[in-house]
Amino acid sequence: MAFVRKSKFRHVFGQSAKKEQCYEGFRVTNCAFEGAFIAANGKWIAMCVEVGGGGAFSVLPEARKGRLDVDLPKVSAHKEYVLDLQWNPYNDNMLASCSEDGSIKVWEIPDGGILTNWDDDKALLTLDYHERRCVQISWHPFVSNVLLSVSQEPKLCIWNLDDGTAEVEIDSPDIIWNACWSMKGDKIVTSCKDKKFRIYDARRGDILKEGPGHEGSKAQRVIFTMNDKYLFSCGFSRMSERQYCCWDANTLEELNLVELDTANGCLIPYYDPDTEIVYIAAKGDSVVRYYELVDEEPYFHYITTFQTNSAQRGLAPIPKRNVIVNDNEVMRFYKLHGAKTGMIEPISFTVPRKSDIFQDDLYPDAVSDEAALEPSEWFEGKNAEPKRIDMSTKFIGKVAKKAPSGGLKKGGLKGLKAKKDAKDAAKAAAAENGNTNGDTNGNHVEAASPAPVVAAEAERKPSAERKPSAPSPAVSAGASTVDNKVVEDLKAEIKVLKDKDRKMEDELRMLRDRDTKRDTDVKNLIERLQDYGKNIGDLKLLLEAVKKNDERIAALEALVQEESDEE
Repeated sequence: MAFVRKSKFRHVFGQSAKKEQCYEGFRVTNCAFEGAFIAANGKWIAMCVEVGGGGAFSVLPEARKGRLDVDLPKVSAHKEYVLDLQWNPYNDNMLASCSEDGSIKVWEIPDGGILTNWDDDKALLTLDYHERRCVQISWHPFVSNVLLSVSQEPKLCIWNLDDGTAEVEIDSPDIIWNACWSMKGDKIVTSCKDKKFRIYDARRGDILKEGPGHEGSKAQRVIFTMNDKYLFSCGFSRMSERQYCCWDANTLEELNLVELDTANGCLIPYYDPDTEIVYIAAKGDSVVRYYELVDEEPYFHYITTFQTNSAQRGLAPIPKRNVIVNDNEVMRFYKLHGAKTGMIEPISFTVPRKSDIFQDDLYPDAVSDEAALEPSEWFEGKNAEPKRIDMSTKFIGKVAKKAPSGGLKKGGLKGLKAKKDAKDAAKAAAAENGNTNGDTNGNHVEAASPAPVVAAEAERKPSAERKPSAPSPAVSAGASTVDNKVVEDLKAEIKVLKDKDRKMEDELRMLRDRDTKRDTDVKNLIERLQDYGKNIGDLKLLLEAVKKNDERIAALEALVQEESDEE
């Protein structure tokens, strides 16, 4: 008997946006480094672009879709290529960038966007500390203005941006491929060129654990998952086969390792803690694979592979609080295409559901845009849980409603019972009254005489609950007057609306006439340009003929001069 694993995320599927919902028309950086070169949140998209010298990036509003301007404003402040961009999770307008020149810069993007080219003077903060290239930056998961930087000195630095100082410095034995915060924000895990994983205390810089990673000599990536209980990594084997693996975060013991393929690009994992799904993709690939993590063997389950026609240069996930809840969207990436294409393509991952109400099982409370701690509090040793937001507040549309409380319009079951009791009492009284009229005994008559009173009272109760069968003439006259007034008001409103529609139709007619005139003018201009083109061609022919004639005249003059010289 086949066993089907129970999971609400088994049918997650990806969907690429249509071309009109993409961003295109810019030059992507040609840097060969294994960087993402793109960062996004619910408000902005930042991507590294190619310029004549040094490193630059551009920032776009998320709503500005389609073909971009040729003279798109750029931020050119780094002397070398920009290698990483990261948006502050607690300030949608704050962006950090790092470069091959070792510098780190923090920017405050105005709400109106970048309208002109920026240089170094526009930077909110500049950190010139690393002596070699700075390859990665990462914001703290729940503390404001705390930034992690990785350089190839090799060194890790944890910055307090409120003071602009490196509070913690960690020297690494070898070049660091990547570094990742723990979900609690108190530890950092690194993968290094010496094929080892190391876990550090984030406040003191002390090494807590060290163990072997993947056996291949190429780049590796490692992240914390499942509330810091496990590590998930991507790397290579000795035979250069790509692998992904789950590790015990306490002992660094290998739990489950799977070999994937023999491609060259290093796989990069993107983890969603709300759904426990890991998405892995690589530079140069055209696919995104995703897996559901579980707290038991085999520790992850393959879901499916999303594939497109073009290779990706980088991927940028957005915060969970910015997904479209009405579409059951659980993750959205912005895919940066290669240098030849120059396009950013949104990719949405959704869970199909038949119901159109809010799906609370897909959306636990997400991390909000408010930090839990200030930098000084965290460096002093204080811990806190991240502040969260109820995702149902992001839902727009139908909401599950409670069933109505009763089936009767008036009275309910109690009213129905009272009516029934009254009818039974009236029948009993009528029967007893009939028996009394047939008897000649006065005592019997005296005993039966109160019965009509009881019957009358019983008949009075249901009659009080019934609606009057016909309204009085005064009420009817008042109602008709009110109805006539309402009808007149509605007629007046309809007349006003018709006048507005007539005006709008006139305006539309005028606009159409203008468009027609413009089209005619454009056609005339095109025809004139074509005529000018023909005339230019004729002029070119004339110039060539004149040039040839000049050459012939010059040759004849030379012959004449030679003959005169001989004479």
